[in-house]
Amino acid sequence: MNSQTKTARHSRLFIYATLFVFFYTVALSLAPAIRVHSTQIGFEWQFFIPFLGWFLGAFSLNHAVNRYLPSRDPWIFPSVMLLSGWGLLTVWRLYPSLGQRQVIWFLLGCLLFYIGLRRKELITLLKTYKYIWLVLGLILIALTIWIGVNPSGTGPTRWLNAFGLYFQPSEPLKLLILVYLAAFFADQVRPNASLLSTILPTLIIIIITGGLLMSQRDLGTAVLFLAFYTLMLSVTTNSRKFLWIIPIIIIIAVVIGYFTIDIVKTRVDIWLNPWLNPSGSSYQIAQAQIAIASGGLFGAGPGLGSPGIVPVSVSDFIFTAIAEETGLLGTSALLLIYVLIVIRGINIAIDSKTTFGRYLAFGISMFLALQSMWIIGANLGIFPLSGVTLPFMSYGGSSLLTSLIAVLLLLKISSNSSAVALPD
Repeated sequence: MNSQTKTARHSRLFIYATLFVFFYTVALSLAPAIRVHSTQIGFEWQFFIPFLGWFLGAFSLNHAVNRYLPSRDPWIFPSVMLLSGWGLLTVWRLYPSLGQRQVIWFLLGCLLFYIGLRRKELITLLKTYKYIWLVLGLILIALTIWIGVNPSGTGPTRWLNAFGLYFQPSEPLKLLILVYLAAFFADQVRPNASLLSTILPTLIIIIITGGLLMSQRDLGTAVLFLAFYTLMLSVTTNSRKFLWIIPIIIIIAVVIGYFTIDIVKTRVDIWLNPWLNPSGSSYQIAQAQIAIASGGLFGAGPGLGSPGIVPVSVSDFIFTAIAEETGLLGTSALLLIYVLIVIRGINIAIDSKTTFGRYLAFGISMFLALQSMWIIGANLGIFPLSGVTLPFMSYGGSSLLTSLIAVLLLLKISSNSSAVALPD
C-alpha cells in the first residue's frame, strides 16, 4: 500500500473516531434529560469542553502525522485517539475536576508527540543514549523514596510533585526499560555470544528496578517489568523456555508480597473471595462486579449508570464504568480496539528494517497488551488488583504521556518499514 492510500485510509479512520467521540459527547450531554424523561432539564454543555480539548489535540496531531509520517501504519493513530477521547469523556463524566487535569495532560502529551514527530533521528537517539535514558529513569524512581508524595495524602509515596502536577516515574520507566532492553539485545546479535553475557547485565538492571518498585510497595508494576523482560528474552534469544519463567516469577512475587506487604495481602484475599467482606475491604471489587453485571448486553447508556459508586472508578476501575454504561457490546468493541493496536504493533515489529526497531516495537506491543489485559482482568475478578492503569483511558497524566509516546515510537518504526503485514 503506497503512502497516498495509507493517508486516505488514515483520514477516513480518524473521521470515524471523531464521529464516535462527538456522538458520545452528545449522549452524555443529553443524559440528565433522558434519565428523568423530561425536556425541562437543560443540555449539559460542559461535556463539550473535554471534546474540544480532545479535538484540538487530536486534529492537530492527525495533520502532523499525515505530514511527517506519510508511510506509517494507518490504523494505530485513529484507534488510539478514539480510546483517548473515550477515556477523557468518561473521566470528566465521573469527576469533572479530574477531567480538567486529564485534558491538560492530554494536550501536553500531544505537544510532546508533535515535538517527537519532527525529530527524524528520534529512534537513533534512543538507541545511542540508551544508558542515559535508563539511568535517568532509575534516578527518578529512586527520588520517590526520599521526596515522593501521594496525591491523596496517605499511602505509598510513588509520585513527584512539580508545580502542583503529580508525576509518577514508574510510568515512563516502563518505556525507558523497553528502550534499554531493545537496544542492548540488538547489540548482542553477534556470533559466539554466550547466553550468560547476553542476559546478565539486563538481569541486574531488572533486579535493581524491581527492588526500587518493591520498596514503594508497587508489586503490580514490578511484576509487569518481569513479564516484559521475560517476553523480550524469549524473542531476542529465540528460546521458548523463558516463557515458563513468567508464571513462576509471578507466583513467587505474589507469595513474597503476600507475607511482607499488607496491601498485597489484602488484594490477594479479596481476589480469592471478593464477597468475604463486601462492605469493607472487598467493597471495591464487589461493587465493580455488580456494576459490570448490571450493564448487561447494551448497558445503561452513556451517562445513565452509577459508576461513581465504585471507588477509584476513574483510574483502576474505568473499565467497570464503561461496562456498566455500554454493556457487553461496548466492552467488546473496546477489547477489539486494543487487540487491533497490539496486532498492528507486532506486525510493525515483524516488518521493521532494524533489529532495534523490531525489538522495541515488539516490547511496546507487549507493554500495551499485558497492562490492558491485567487491569481488565482485575476488574472482572480474573486477576488480583494491581494498581496499573488502562492505557489511554484511565485517569493519570504520567500513564497517558507514556502511552502516547509509546505510540509515537510505533508510528516512527512503521514509517521506516516497507509495508504493514496485515492484509487490507
